[in-house]
Amino acid sequence: MLRPQSIWRAISFVFPSTMSKTRLPSCAVAMDLARAQRIRQVSAASLDRGGQSDARSNRSRRFGAHHPPPRVRPLPTAQRQNWEDHPHGWVMNTPTPIRRGLGIPAGLDPALARDLAARCVDLGYHSLWSNDEPTAPGLDTLAQFAAAAPRIELGVGVLPLDRYPPGRIAAEIARLELDPAKLWVGVGSGQLTSPTARVRAAVTELRRLLPDDTRLVVAAMRPQMCRTGGAVADAVLLNWMLPAHAAAARRWVQEGAEQAGRAAPLTSAYVRVAVGPNSLQRLRDEESRYRTINQAHRRHFDAMNVPLGSVGVAAAARPELLEALAPYHTALDLPIARLLAEHDATSLIAAAIAAAP
Repeated sequence: MLRPQSIWRAISFVFPSTMSKTRLPSCAVAMDLARAQRIRQVSAASLDRGGQSDARSNRSRRFGAHHPPPRVRPLPTAQRQNWEDHPHGWVMNTPTPIRRGLGIPAGLDPALARDLAARCVDLGYHSLWSNDEPTAPGLDTLAQFAAAAPRIELGVGVLPLDRYPPGRIAAEIARLELDPAKLWVGVGSGQLTSPTARVRAAVTELRRLLPDDTRLVVAAMRPQMCRTGGAVADAVLLNWMLPAHAAAARRWVQEGAEQAGRAAPLTSAYVRVAVGPNSLQRLRDEESRYRTINQAHRRHFDAMNVPLGSVGVAAAARPELLEALAPYHTALDLPIARLLAEHDATSLIAAAIAAAP
């Protein structure tokens, strides 16, 4: 049975601003603050390491090796949405924070890329991702992120294999001295023929060339490539999908993993996010460009058969944005909010704050 003092401390940890007006004896206040600080430190350390074994060892230190931690019952969906807006909402939402990545365009000014990376650590993002362009290498952008935020996970999504054969990818990672343990290397078929066979062969070659702790990601939209990613990759990166389509693609990934006799890899997706004035027009402009960018995208959008401007999130402000992102968290292991904003500090930082978990 919990003692009243223990209940008081738990309440004051979750509602620090509410309980600060109520007086406690000075020794109790000190004990409460110390305990809260220890819990935050343990949580931060577990998140940085990201492993289940670390979480178990932390629980053993806190509760004793022979005493399991308290069971946490998730709140109903409507209440979870309310708690997410609270500064400490993740404490009440689930035992672990929401995992959300942030997608940033390649080729940013280096100083801006470093500043944005440092801010994203404070905002609680799981990972930072960059695309790749012929004139703006994505791995170079990751190197700028790493310089300012060496502990955050970094992903490139994706390197097209018609421009980046496996040997070049390995050489660029070595040149930039990127930490393999923090790296998610995404590859796509690009304009290659026989795409699934070429992607499968490239993943095999990259496993030989790169350190064992480098995570390999396969870009996929249609069933065959999703199953291929499930069979060979550490993660699959989806693109331009509504939550229902993402959930179906995740099942294809799981099918590929089952057929290969392995655990299913992480299923992630870029979710285009536009917030503020003219957000819907920005989403429509971006989607319109991708609908006809190549034959694969034409087939993908034809199969979805949805109106222009409906694939992604366009929101006036943060509450509306978070509500629209919630279904993606149900469908995916890791939604990545890919920002549609001007490439200046004010616009990108404001959008990153609005989309933060």
